[in-house]
Amino acid sequence: MNKIKVLICDDMNYLCQYFKNILSTEKDIEVAGIANSGEECLKLYAEKKPDVVLLDIQMKTEDEGISVLRSIMTLNPDAKVIMVTIHEEDELVFKALSGGACDYILKSIAKKNIIDSIRKAYNGEVSLNPIIAKKILDDYEKLKKQQTVAMSLLHSVALLTAAEYKILRMVYDGLSYSEIAEQRFVEEVTIRTQINKILKKFEKKNMKELIKELKDIQFFNFQFQMGFLGNPFRPLTKSKSAVNFFCKKPSKIRKNMV
Repeated sequence: MNKIKVLICDDMNYLCQYFKNILSTEKDIEVAGIANSGEECLKLYAEKKPDVVLLDIQMKTEDEGISVLRSIMTLNPDAKVIMVTIHEEDELVFKALSGGACDYILKSIAKKNIIDSIRKAYNGEVSLNPIIAKKILDDYEKLKKQQTVAMSLLHSVALLTAAEYKILRMVYDGLSYSEIAEQRFVEEVTIRTQINKILKKFEKKNMKELIKELKDIQFFNFQFQMGFLGNPFRPLTKSKSAVNFFCKKPSKIRKNMV
């Protein structure tokens, strides 16, 4: 019976020995080599041609393992690489899967699960299509970017007066400056002056850019669900921050806004 040859790569040698001791008890698995750096891992991979690689994601640098993974996949697109990590950090896991890793495991998981993962990788049972993994990573990064944009917009919205907030909402809904002026019973020049103040608070050059960012994250959608009036992000008093206000139950929010 051919044994599953496993290459272990981790910058912590005691962890390499830990994995080696676990695998040495299995009749169908043998440790082909141990590497304590990315460079050593690539060298041993070329020499030993292991069936499965246990590769630490974070070694000398936070994502050295990802770089090593990509190099291995360049050498052998069919390589079976299991990424090993201490924490389940979504971004690194997604990068590993989109880079060609067939699985990832936590260093703290049960010994049986480590062995099962190796056997499944060898038999091709846990491979995730890199294209699908890349799509997951792209979606994750998009959400992360949207969260950053949303926090920035929230900060700026909190600086708006009630009148500025209503005007911003009207522009968002597609009304022209003349239509807004008509509805608010003021001259269009007044609206344009307020628009300039709004842009200054958001640090934007034009309203088109601002509205696009707001629509990209569907900024005003919650208003219909919560029944907000005016600017829900602006502090009610000097002692009540926008965060405290926003964390209240809807019934209490409405009561404070009456």
